[in-house]
Amino acid sequence: MRFTVIGGGPAGLGAAISVKRALGPRAEVTVHDRRDPGQDGFGLILSPRTVARYAALGFAWAQEVAGSTASWGGLAVLSAREPVTVAGHPARAVARSLLVGAMRREARSLGCALVDGAEADEADFPDADGVVDARGARHRAFTLAEVEAGTEEVHHVWYATDRRFPCLTFVLVETGAGVLTAHTYPYGPDRSAFIVEGPASAWRAVLGGRRGPDDGARLRAAVRSAFAEVLAGHELLGAATRLRSFRTRTAPRWRTGRRVLIGDAAHSAHFSVGSGTTMALDDALSLAEHLRDAPDVATGMDGYAAVRRPETGRVQALGRRSAAWWASLPARWSELSEAELAWSLVTRTGQGTTSRLRVDNPSLHDELVARARKRPVAGAGGARAVRYPEDPGAAAALAAPGPVEVLVDRLDAATRVGLVDLLERTAEHDVLRGRRSVALRVRPGDRDWAEAQLLAGRVSAVGTGAP
Repeated sequence: MRFTVIGGGPAGLGAAISVKRALGPRAEVTVHDRRDPGQDGFGLILSPRTVARYAALGFAWAQEVAGSTASWGGLAVLSAREPVTVAGHPARAVARSLLVGAMRREARSLGCALVDGAEADEADFPDADGVVDARGARHRAFTLAEVEAGTEEVHHVWYATDRRFPCLTFVLVETGAGVLTAHTYPYGPDRSAFIVEGPASAWRAVLGGRRGPDDGARLRAAVRSAFAEVLAGHELLGAATRLRSFRTRTAPRWRTGRRVLIGDAAHSAHFSVGSGTTMALDDALSLAEHLRDAPDVATGMDGYAAVRRPETGRVQALGRRSAAWWASLPARWSELSEAELAWSLVTRTGQGTTSRLRVDNPSLHDELVARARKRPVAGAGGARAVRYPEDPGAAAALAAPGPVEVLVDRLDAATRVGLVDLLERTAEHDVLRGRRSVALRVRPGDRDWAEAQLLAGRVSAVGTGAP
């Protein structure tokens, strides 16, 4: 069987390696990449479990990069107000060039052919039994002139820096017209990713009046100036000339004829959850396993899509939730202390409990409890009780004025994500200002999670008992 892979990043190379390992000499695999070797971007986040799992399965690339990853525990939130560090949250990142290089070596050792430096499409390979499309997502790019003309998007730009940050770090800068945030994480001895995101109004503020020989120089100068304190003289690396707006992408069909999509070509999740590379690698392994066990290529591709679509959908939901938190940051920026903001960030996707916080960050826990007790609380008399997620009127009740008690009987992962999103969209702002009472009633075993929402400022009271 002949397989053509279009795209030579982790998704495409992962597919080539996995298919060749699964099918052995039955498979003839060729990878086509429009870029030349060495044009391999910045750093990629990989969870420690992902690297360990693929190394245990015998993937040479995972064994090779395991010692080259930058690992950390915890995250930091930095602003002009007060720096906060939250322990826990272990992660790893690796230079994309190192990961791609290791994968290319393994692909060649298995007998895969690599063709670089030319565009390719399915029609170019009429003799292929299967075509794996791993060309990634295409997010809309805006020129600086378009941004200044008045777009209202949330924009981002990718850079790296030769300053090595010690852990996942979020640097918040108030521009006078909105907050710009640098998402940074180390991926090498002297390298960190430096992804800057914020509303168009904030970008206009830092770009205003700034001139340069071209858009790339002007954009880099604006970012360097806005984040001068944290960069501390270190360089910004990269040649970006435009600002981009992220869109969560889910292809309606993953297989069309002999062609199948994997990685960002099939699905994308916001970069703030750091799951894109892991999802792509898991796609590749699943596709290979289904091709190995299926009676024909089409059946194998359909089996892969049926399994992976719901799995990636759950990660995309976390990405949408995370992106919504960042987009709504201005609404809580002036209401929360730096410690409360950090905890709101940690719990934005429905994760986090007060017991874990107490163990990992006792001083932060005590500060958050003290601040929660000092918040103004509106009267709760005559509160309307709604059940979530069963009650179709829950969203309307939370959006309307007046006290509400939210009763939650089933607190699974999807319910946590959905409830955090609903509370932030409808009630959080009034709760933080003491204008409204929103209580959360859960079963006793879920109180730990519910109290985490109280500390984050999403609800004003927590109760237990049979909802």
